[in-house]
Amino acid sequence: MIDNILLYSILFFTALVVVESVGTLKNIYTKKILVILISVLLIAWLDIFSLLLLTVYSTFILYVIKQKKKWFDNILYFVVFNILLLILIKDYYLFFNLETIYVPLGVSYYFFRLIALVIEYTKHKTHYEEISLLDYYTYVFFFPIFPAGPIQRFRDFYALKNSLTLVERQKTYLLLFFVIFLKLAVVDTLLFPFAYDTMYHTVVNDLKENIINYKIFIFGFSAFIHAYLDLMLYTEISKALALILGFTKCENFNRPLLATNISQFWQSWHMSLSNWTRDYVFFPTLIKTKKVWISTYASMMVIGIWHSASLNWILWAFLHASALNIYMLFRSTKIYKILVKNNISKAILAITGNITTVSFVSSVFIIVAFHEVEYIKKIMTILLEKF
Repeated sequence: MIDNILLYSILFFTALVVVESVGTLKNIYTKKILVILISVLLIAWLDIFSLLLLTVYSTFILYVIKQKKKWFDNILYFVVFNILLLILIKDYYLFFNLETIYVPLGVSYYFFRLIALVIEYTKHKTHYEEISLLDYYTYVFFFPIFPAGPIQRFRDFYALKNSLTLVERQKTYLLLFFVIFLKLAVVDTLLFPFAYDTMYHTVVNDLKENIINYKIFIFGFSAFIHAYLDLMLYTEISKALALILGFTKCENFNRPLLATNISQFWQSWHMSLSNWTRDYVFFPTLIKTKKVWISTYASMMVIGIWHSASLNWILWAFLHASALNIYMLFRSTKIYKILVKNNISKAILAITGNITTVSFVSSVFIIVAFHEVEYIKKIMTILLEKF
């Protein structure tokens, strides 16, 4: 145990020294070369197959871009094709009933990043300079955002002209150490065992006895909070590392737990993903169908499938899309328009809206917190029998 801690500590601080050395380089060309080299070595060490898949797919995408042709008449068709390819790579085991599950590291993130690049480059060539191989592969392999995002756009990714000042670097390092501490000490050591060991097994045992009570909501809330903090802290780590290396950062969360409605929640939760679906699914679908509700269902289904093509995530996406559509209907009513005119009723609406939103989101998260579909079926059966 002590030997493992010592080994990982040595590796961690060695990595920091390397990152710090690269980050302070003034020659941008040399910095990008070293970032690519470090990223490739790190990804290969973590998972060699993921590196091979990323290399093949990114090279194919580069070929598409370099053709300087309009490869598709409609954005929607291109997005659908690549999402189907992503499903095939990520969720093949669902279709072939395989017990062994292997998901390439970071595959969902780099698929969506590169799909966005092709679409933007094809539709707005005049806004892009000729993409150099160095810039492209720095963006593709950039290790801080490779495993867990966010889905940073190519146009927003570039090397900063000025390095961080000494004070800024010290603050960034303090933030990095604090976030890593929270990830290891709170999220991994406390939250995860409570949600997926204590509460999960308690709820499963209750379901076997055909019992549903408050414990299932504690499980859903704790699992949701774990997912939020885990992804949010990963994002903070990637932002800190990007700044230390001398590259732009990407925001991904904006206090979603304070959202006063489900629409505001999705504007502040995993923003790089929700913005991606807004630009490349919602608006293209809206242009084709002229129906907001259809576009909402299409967008949420893509977000669900981005996680997994399992029935759990599809049902989760359907419920979120339904909630968004119901909220949009509510906003169009006379009652809503009357409520928002008065400051007191507006404040009450915001408070009740926040409680309702967080309760809904954490309750629906139960569906995906249970990886086994049988438990979801069991819950629905018990609820139907009771009501």
